[in-house]
Amino acid sequence: MSIQRKLLMLTLAVFTLATFFAALHGYRNSQQQINDLFDADLVSMTQFIAAIEFVPEQNNSGLASTSTMDVAVVFQVIHQGKVIKRSQLAPMDPVVQTAAGFKDVSFFAQRWRSYSVNSGAYIVVVAQPIEYRLNSTESVVLSTVTPIVFAMPIIAVLLFYVIRKSLGSLVDLSQQLTFKNSDDLSQVIIKQPPTELQPVVMRLNSLLKRLSLAFERERTLSANTAHELRTPVSVLRLTAHNMQSSFEKNTLQLSHFEELDANVMRMAHVIEQIIALYRYSPEHFSEQMREISLDHLLREVIAEHYNDIQSAQQDISLDAFPVIVMGEPFALSIMFENILKNAIKYSGKGSQIVVSMHRQKNWIEVLTEDSGHIDAQEIAKLTQTFYRAKNASDSEVKGSGLGLSIVQYITHIHAGKLSLSQSPLGGLAVSVMLKAMQHSTDADLE
Repeated sequence: MSIQRKLLMLTLAVFTLATFFAALHGYRNSQQQINDLFDADLVSMTQFIAAIEFVPEQNNSGLASTSTMDVAVVFQVIHQGKVIKRSQLAPMDPVVQTAAGFKDVSFFAQRWRSYSVNSGAYIVVVAQPIEYRLNSTESVVLSTVTPIVFAMPIIAVLLFYVIRKSLGSLVDLSQQLTFKNSDDLSQVIIKQPPTELQPVVMRLNSLLKRLSLAFERERTLSANTAHELRTPVSVLRLTAHNMQSSFEKNTLQLSHFEELDANVMRMAHVIEQIIALYRYSPEHFSEQMREISLDHLLREVIAEHYNDIQSAQQDISLDAFPVIVMGEPFALSIMFENILKNAIKYSGKGSQIVVSMHRQKNWIEVLTEDSGHIDAQEIAKLTQTFYRAKNASDSEVKGSGLGLSIVQYITHIHAGKLSLSQSPLGGLAVSVMLKAMQHSTDADLE
């Protein structure tokens, strides 16, 4: 059974139950009010009859004079234990012996509500059938409940429409999720969802989007990793074959071992970069971030690679100022290390590398430029996984095409901004924007 039918049946059951108790309560109140009203009528009628002067007659000749009385009410005038006057439908024997006010009595095989008073030598009794009162109460309650009963089908239709309209978005969401298979990670589309359902749809679509990106990245990473590792594996096999041949010919030299070591190092580098790329994806990034002195971090990264800079006969300069950012230390080190290593490897010998910091309101820009050469048309592709520029691919510089991809991911998980452009120096300019901490003073940022 659908949720719409369950909710409709539950609503109708509650409505019917509420109507029943309301009718029961109304019946009791109506019965009490009608009894009070009829009791007041009995008192008035009794007092009116008691005010009439009666002359005792043995033959009860006053019957005709009482024929105009309401058939729902009977009365007796009792004198010395005998009925001297009565209505046409009243019994001939006294219904009460003493004036007792209100009293329920029985005669003519039914119950009556009576009221009696003592008027001098006479007792006046007026009685009314209790059944007449009950019928009056039921008539009043029935006239009240009947419109509600006839209105219940209309109310049911309106409730069904309102419930269906209200739960339409939820039913639509349920159907879309029911017919989704394990490979369908498309967005859930709900037209004009209610306010309560909007966060659910947004969170669900966000999750589906993240899963879709994660699966796509996983497929791309697996395919490209297999492709990228094919070359170093082939080179290692060829090197091993050459070393075996040289060993058999007794011509094995140190250069063969150096070549093997270089090829092993290249494969290790590719594997390390792939692991880093996977580790720092948004789904696997640890949120253990803390305050970091950005200028100190840049100095440490440059110091660690200063020997490589000297070996390439390059010149590097750093223009930095004290500033604090929130980040994961190792991830930021990997990011700036990849930027710097990229500049060292591809800018060429004797080139110039400039690392500078700039303040843009609450953002801190770290700009790394080199004096190498880069084709402006290839800049937009440099952050693609395993993509290498043509001049880099054609050169003897070993690389995997993962460095700037890792930079892009780490920038993203730090809620930063990455942009690549051609430097005025001639090479690549890599700009990383990070949020500065609020307690970084203006003096620190100048």
